[in-house]
Amino acid sequence: MLLEDPEYVEALVGRFLEDEAFVVATAGAEGPAGQAGAEGPQGAQGPQGAQGLEGVAGTQGPRGDAGPIGPGGDPGAAGARGDAGPAGAQGPAGEPGPRGAQGPAGGGDGGGGGGTATVWRFTGLSDGSTTCRDGLAGMQRACADSFAGSRMCTSAEYAETPDPAVVDEEAWIRPVIASAGDRAVERTAGLEESSGYFTCYGYQLYALPRTNGYQHLIVHPGGRFSTEYDRLASADVNRPSACCSPQ
Repeated sequence: MLLEDPEYVEALVGRFLEDEAFVVATAGAEGPAGQAGAEGPQGAQGPQGAQGLEGVAGTQGPRGDAGPIGPGGDPGAAGARGDAGPAGAQGPAGEPGPRGAQGPAGGGDGGGGGGTATVWRFTGLSDGSTTCRDGLAGMQRACADSFAGSRMCTSAEYAETPDPAVVDEEAWIRPVIASAGDRAVERTAGLEESSGYFTCYGYQLYALPRTNGYQHLIVHPGGRFSTEYDRLASADVNRPSACCSPQ
């Protein structure tokens, strides 16, 4: 451009100075400010300024509401077993339980013992002999004196002994009464007699012989049973006892 040429600018200034019409006037008073022009378009956003200094911490706000309970964590491994504590005081007795079912029938002579019945088997005849006058105790003692721990057999125990010892003479043996009353039935032998005929009338010890004799269950050689008796002298008839021992 011509204005950028120094020689051209110098010549142009000289011409203005030579021109009579060019009058240098003094500057007049500043005129009033014109009305603000219309707002121009928003300029482009400038670059972000540097971060300012951290402000003073405000006061702590109120505590918020508790949040919902979170899911439970995995259970930890079981700890070692602790020492047993001292025994507590015994509590009061509880109410009796219901009655249990009836158990199976026991073996032997049907005596009053409960639980598991001891099995008795025929061992042999006693060495000593007794009479009705000696009573049940004497008949039992004859067995105990002959076989340690033995006693007089019942007819059922003799019958239930496999391969029993030999009976070579009549011997006293205890009856098993299946029914009682004026007439009784011996369960093993099936004999029917007046109730006292199987036990010397209840092992009574009479000072004098009964006139109608005494009776008691007897086992004979070969295993036959009877209630045979000797009249008048029967109270003094000696017989061994058939003995059984626990197995």
